[in-house]
Amino acid sequence: MSFTEVWDSSQYNDYYWWSHVPLWIATPILFVIGLMRGSALNRRMVKVTVILIALFFMLELYSKSIILKWHPRSVAAQTADEKQKVARRDSANIVMGPLFAIPGGIAYFLVVGVSSSIICRWLRPDLYPLQTLETLSSDERCD
Repeated sequence: MSFTEVWDSSQYNDYYWWSHVPLWIATPILFVIGLMRGSALNRRMVKVTVILIALFFMLELYSKSIILKWHPRSVAAQTADEKQKVARRDSANIVMGPLFAIPGGIAYFLVVGVSSSIICRWLRPDLYPLQTLETLSSDERCD
Protein backbone atom coordinates (compact mmCIF):
# COMPACT_ATOMS: atom_id res chain seq x y z
CA MET A 1 0.00 0.00 0.00
CA SER A 2 1.25 3.42 -0.86
CA PHE A 3 1.21 6.33 1.56
CA THR A 4 -1.76 8.00 -0.16
CA GLU A 5 -3.79 4.78 0.02
CA VAL A 6 -3.07 4.45 3.73
CA TRP A 7 -3.86 8.14 4.24
CA ASP A 8 -7.16 7.89 2.37
CA SER A 9 -8.18 4.70 4.17
CA SER A 10 -7.49 6.25 7.59
CA GLN A 11 -9.55 9.36 6.85
CA TYR A 12 -12.49 7.86 8.70
CA ASN A 13 -10.49 8.25 11.94
CA ASP A 14 -10.62 12.01 11.47
CA TYR A 15 -14.39 12.02 11.30
CA TYR A 16 -14.62 9.70 14.29
CA TRP A 17 -12.55 12.04 16.46
CA TRP A 18 -14.31 15.10 15.07
CA SER A 19 -17.62 13.52 16.11
CA HIS A 20 -16.68 14.28 19.73
CA VAL A 21 -16.14 18.00 19.10
CA PRO A 22 -19.86 18.96 19.24
CA LEU A 23 -20.01 17.45 22.71
CA TRP A 24 -16.94 19.39 23.81
CA ILE A 25 -18.32 22.63 22.35
CA ALA A 26 -21.74 22.15 23.93
CA THR A 27 -20.33 21.58 27.42
CA PRO A 28 -19.22 25.17 28.18
CA ILE A 29 -22.33 26.48 26.43
CA LEU A 30 -24.48 24.49 28.85
CA PHE A 31 -22.59 25.94 31.81
CA VAL A 32 -23.03 29.49 30.50
CA ILE A 33 -26.74 28.92 29.91
CA GLY A 34 -27.04 27.61 33.48
CA LEU A 35 -25.59 30.87 34.81
CA MET A 36 -27.87 33.14 32.78
CA ARG A 37 -30.77 34.99 34.28
CA GLY A 38 -34.28 34.25 33.14
CA SER A 39 -36.89 31.67 33.84
CA ALA A 40 -35.86 28.11 34.56
CA LEU A 41 -38.14 26.89 31.77
CA ASN A 42 -36.37 29.05 29.18
CA ARG A 43 -32.97 27.86 30.37
CA ARG A 44 -34.09 24.24 30.16
CA MET A 45 -35.52 24.68 26.66
CA VAL A 46 -32.30 26.28 25.44
CA LYS A 47 -30.23 23.53 27.08
CA VAL A 48 -32.31 20.81 25.45
CA THR A 49 -31.99 22.56 22.07
CA VAL A 50 -28.21 22.79 22.42
CA ILE A 51 -28.02 19.13 23.41
CA LEU A 52 -30.14 18.00 20.46
CA ILE A 53 -28.07 20.05 18.00
CA ALA A 54 -24.83 18.67 19.43
CA LEU A 55 -26.17 15.09 19.27
CA PHE A 56 -27.26 15.63 15.66
CA PHE A 57 -23.81 16.81 14.57
CA MET A 58 -22.15 14.06 16.59
CA LEU A 59 -24.23 11.43 14.80
CA GLU A 60 -23.62 13.00 11.39
CA LEU A 61 -19.85 12.91 11.83
CA TYR A 62 -19.94 9.44 13.36
CA SER A 63 -22.04 8.12 10.45
CA LYS A 64 -19.65 9.72 7.96
CA SER A 65 -16.72 7.94 9.63
CA ILE A 66 -18.47 4.58 9.36
CA ILE A 67 -19.35 5.14 5.70
CA LEU A 68 -15.75 6.10 4.90
CA LYS A 69 -14.46 3.10 6.81
CA TRP A 70 -16.42 0.62 4.71
CA HIS A 71 -16.19 2.48 1.38
CA PRO A 72 -12.96 0.73 0.20
CA ARG A 73 -14.67 -2.65 0.48
CA SER A 74 -17.53 -1.55 -1.76
CA VAL A 75 -15.07 -0.14 -4.30
CA ALA A 76 -13.05 -3.38 -4.30
CA ALA A 77 -16.11 -5.55 -5.02
CA GLN A 78 -16.09 -6.60 -8.69
CA THR A 79 -18.99 -8.96 -9.33
CA ALA A 80 -22.65 -8.45 -8.52
CA ASP A 81 -22.46 -11.24 -5.93
CA GLU A 82 -19.52 -9.58 -4.16
CA LYS A 83 -21.29 -6.21 -4.21
CA GLN A 84 -24.41 -7.79 -2.71
CA LYS A 85 -22.38 -9.43 0.08
CA VAL A 86 -20.56 -6.20 0.87
CA ALA A 87 -23.81 -4.21 0.84
CA ARG A 88 -25.50 -6.70 3.17
CA ARG A 89 -22.63 -6.74 5.67
CA ASP A 90 -21.76 -3.07 5.60
CA SER A 91 -25.30 -1.73 5.72
CA ALA A 92 -25.71 -3.27 9.17
CA ASN A 93 -22.58 -1.45 10.33
CA ILE A 94 -23.79 1.82 8.85
CA VAL A 95 -27.20 1.52 10.50
CA MET A 96 -26.21 0.05 13.87
CA GLY A 97 -23.10 2.17 14.49
CA PRO A 98 -24.94 5.43 15.20
CA LEU A 99 -27.49 3.56 17.31
CA PHE A 100 -24.67 2.51 19.62
CA ALA A 101 -23.30 6.08 19.69
CA ILE A 102 -26.60 7.61 20.87
CA PRO A 103 -26.50 6.15 24.42
CA GLY A 104 -22.92 7.37 24.86
CA GLY A 105 -23.87 10.91 23.87
CA ILE A 106 -26.93 10.87 26.09
CA ALA A 107 -24.92 9.54 29.04
CA TYR A 108 -22.33 12.27 28.47
CA PHE A 109 -25.01 14.97 28.55
CA LEU A 110 -26.65 13.46 31.63
CA VAL A 111 -23.36 13.74 33.50
CA VAL A 112 -22.73 17.25 32.15
CA GLY A 113 -26.31 18.32 32.88
CA VAL A 114 -26.26 17.14 36.49
CA SER A 115 -22.80 18.55 37.16
CA SER A 116 -23.64 21.88 35.53
CA SER A 117 -26.78 22.14 37.66
CA ILE A 118 -24.79 21.47 40.82
CA ILE A 119 -22.02 23.92 39.89
CA CYS A 120 -24.47 26.62 38.76
CA ARG A 121 -26.43 26.29 42.03
CA TRP A 122 -23.18 26.68 43.92
CA LEU A 123 -22.00 29.69 41.86
CA ARG A 124 -25.36 31.47 41.59
CA PRO A 125 -27.64 30.53 44.50
CA ASP A 126 -29.85 33.54 43.71
CA LEU A 127 -30.94 31.85 40.44
CA TYR A 128 -31.68 28.51 42.10
CA PRO A 129 -33.44 29.11 45.42
CA LEU A 130 -33.87 26.02 47.53
CA GLN A 131 -37.47 25.36 48.46
CA THR A 132 -38.18 23.94 51.88
CA LEU A 133 -41.48 22.74 53.27
CA GLU A 134 -41.98 26.12 54.90
CA THR A 135 -41.68 28.00 51.60
CA LEU A 136 -43.94 25.65 49.61
CA SER A 137 -47.62 26.43 49.47
CA SER A 138 -50.10 23.84 50.66
CA ASP A 139 -50.90 22.95 47.01
CA GLU A 140 -47.28 22.00 46.29
CA ARG A 141 -46.77 19.77 49.33
CA CYS A 142 -46.95 16.01 49.04
CA ASP A 143 -48.19 15.35 52.58
